Amino acid sequence: PVFGYWEMRRDEKAHQVKLFTSAAPRAYIEDVISLFADIGVTLSGLDSATGTALRLLSQLEQTRRATCIVQIADGVNLTNILLVDGEYAYSSMNRLFSAPGTSGYGVEIARQVSSILQFVKAQQIEQPIEAVCLAGLAPSDEAAAAEAIAPMAPEARIERLAAGNTFTLSDKDAFSRIVYAAGGLLAVSRRTDLIHNLSHDPERLAQKRISRRR
Repeated sequence: PVFGYWEMRRDEKAHQVKLFTSAAPRAYIEDVISLFADIGVTLSGLDSATGTALRLLSQLEQTRRATCIVQIADGVNLTNILLVDGEYAYSSMNRLFSAPGTSGYGVEIARQVSSILQFVKAQQIEQPIEAVCLAGLAPSDEAAAAEAIAPMAPEARIERLAAGNTFTLSDKDAFSRIVYAAGGLLAVSRRTDLIHNLSHDPERLAQKRISRRR
């Protein structure tokens, strides 16, 4: 596989660095590059969806210091992220069985909140969940999810993920639907870029050297 990583936090006193890492099979990355090349598009970088979202959340006023659950819907795919005092604690990605706009869609989203709350309890995380932030949902699905989540987290605010003052948008309500794209606009080290790391992968470089000798 090809790996990417970026530094989330550095503790100089404890001599510790907290990293977020991602990995993908080499063949998968090459297939993605080829797929876009077939339509005349050259990819400049490739990153994980969760990593992109985390970088964005670290910049938003709403989440950068909060203990909260963030849920980002992309059709039937749902990313769930737990932040504790603004720091990454846990995440999961789920495929929902119900389609957007159906009665079961919001219930399934709420079910993932229940799973994260169980994780919080099991890990004995003392900070209370302040908010559940929803992104990528149509207004009707957002309302249905909020209604289903409310009994599970009665003390938490249930709100839409917002740009705040981090991004200037003509349509503020559109922000929650472009979370991954907005996160991709933030500058990061090349170490997180899977395409860059593919080209600098030791195995790939070794194969190139062997080919040149032939």
